[in-house]
Amino acid sequence: MKKFTDTLSPPGWIVLALSGYVGIVLFFRPTLGEMLLFFAVDTLALIPTALIERPVFSKMYPASRLYFPELDVERIARLDNEGKRELLESLMQFPARRARYASIGSGLKIIPAVAVGIFAWHHAVSPVFQFLQFVACETLILSIYYGMCYIELHIFVSKAIAELHAKHDFTYAFETADLGHQAPDFLREEKLSLIAAACGIVALLVMATSTAPLKTTTQLVYEVLTVFGIAMVCLGYIYYLNRRYIIGSLRNLSEMFASIDFGRNDFIVPFDSSPTLAQFERTFNTLLARLRHRERELGQWMSHEMEQSRFRALGEISGLVVHDLASPLHVVKFCASELAEKPELKDHENYLRMLSLNTNRALDLVDSLKAYLKDPKARSGVASLSETFRYVTQILCTQFRKDGVERGVRFELAPEAALLELALPRGDLIQILENLFRNSIENLLDHRHTDGLISLHLHAEDELTVVLKLIDNGSGLSATQFERLTTPELSNFGAGEFYKGLGLRLTRGLIERHLGQLRVVDSEARSGTTFLLTLRKAPPVAQETGCSPSP
Repeated sequence: MKKFTDTLSPPGWIVLALSGYVGIVLFFRPTLGEMLLFFAVDTLALIPTALIERPVFSKMYPASRLYFPELDVERIARLDNEGKRELLESLMQFPARRARYASIGSGLKIIPAVAVGIFAWHHAVSPVFQFLQFVACETLILSIYYGMCYIELHIFVSKAIAELHAKHDFTYAFETADLGHQAPDFLREEKLSLIAAACGIVALLVMATSTAPLKTTTQLVYEVLTVFGIAMVCLGYIYYLNRRYIIGSLRNLSEMFASIDFGRNDFIVPFDSSPTLAQFERTFNTLLARLRHRERELGQWMSHEMEQSRFRALGEISGLVVHDLASPLHVVKFCASELAEKPELKDHENYLRMLSLNTNRALDLVDSLKAYLKDPKARSGVASLSETFRYVTQILCTQFRKDGVERGVRFELAPEAALLELALPRGDLIQILENLFRNSIENLLDHRHTDGLISLHLHAEDELTVVLKLIDNGSGLSATQFERLTTPELSNFGAGEFYKGLGLRLTRGLIERHLGQLRVVDSEARSGTTFLLTLRKAPPVAQETGCSPSP
């Protein structure tokens, strides 16, 4: 079906035509001339029917003028939300209305042809009996036509609703449309069609057997088989259409659910034209909206938790830094005292070297602590990767000193990555690297690696972004495990897994908040974990003009 004026698809018309005309030929056995006359009268009856049936339908159902006989694209584009809701409700009622109207119209159209069969055909029964046979036969054909038309129109209109939503956003209409008439409508219409078809079958069989004395056994068998053949073909096709529509709609819904992008807040499942399915889809959309709301709340909680974890760690880090500061400060104090008492030692190389080394060590520890005290919102939004790397490794070595990290784990920053400046606050970059490094350190310690390595390399870059590769030689985290631990779908988590992957999920959320990406690629060596971090480059510093002298 391609238009709202169509009632059946080409396969449907073929099934109906073969069943109708073949059934008439085998059941009534007209001559070729009689059959041609019947066909000609039936065809001529199409002319007045075609002239009046569309205007009458539009007058009976004024709301259908927006799409019947053709979509009025300009008017639909100008509809407000209430207009879209009324259009949606009209579209959902269209299959039943159109199927009834078309079936009644076809029944009226066939009257002249039936009159030919009664009065112009040669038959061995009375005209009344011939009339009753035609009534039974047409009841069967029209009821089948109604059932096929009803389902095929639902399939067509459901696709039309989805297309209209894609172009004009029917979200408000889906949320507010009146589905109060969604009592088992589909089942009711299906029963109506099948009961009428069953009545036609029974009537034809009764009439065929009641005239058995006038027929040979072969003729009687042909008539009975014809009735059963028509019934099996047509009812089988209705069954196929029914499953295609219902199962197809549920399959599409399942595929949509499997491919939901939680980052899109505008995604909504378009309704099917069947109110029963539409009610199911409305429930789905409601659950999806609630899930998005919970996801937003979880994201806010994660951001809050990230800030809280930074300050919770501050107390521990402060104590460790103060402890580590004691040693270089004692050395500085000793050297200062010695120089005060013995001025001649001021040119002594060892004293100067010890002063410089321990002073730099103290400044590095203080700078690392200051990095945690910076307010990200007050920063320029640019972070040096080499400075951040140095701060993070110093803090982590201080925190894990008792575990022997300084002796058992090496940190490496590739030279090509050391010059990078990234477009995010330094505090956030520290949080990202600290969480990832901490994850690797804990894995190395859990598996008692004595020669651990955590390295950071430049994997790829373009004008706007860089891709950093973070590699460790621990037990390894696969891409599948990473997605499972950081996915927003809570149903993926087993007992305890949600909290186990919370650090990685916090990190991934922070990176994505800065328009970046974090993923894991499976290692070819099947050992260790390889993270790929996509981050935006800091914009180049504009050169000042007019203030600096020319070179």
